[in-house]
Amino acid sequence: MTTSSRALEARRTAIAAGREAKAGLSPPADALFENAEAHLAADAKLLEDIQRLLDH
Repeated sequence: MTTSSRALEARRTAIAAGREAKAGLSPPADALFENAEAHLAADAKLLEDIQRLLDH
C-alpha cells in the first residue's frame, strides 16, 4: 500500500470516528461528514486509476 493510500485510510478512519462521536448532532453536520466521505472516495478512485495507469 502506498503512502498516499495509507494516509487516505487514516483520514477515513478519523472521519468515521468523528461521525460516530457526533452522530445525530444536526443535519448540517451529517451533510459535512457525507461530503468529506465523498471526497475521500473520489481521492481513493483517483489513486486507483493512477496506479492502474502506471502498471500498464
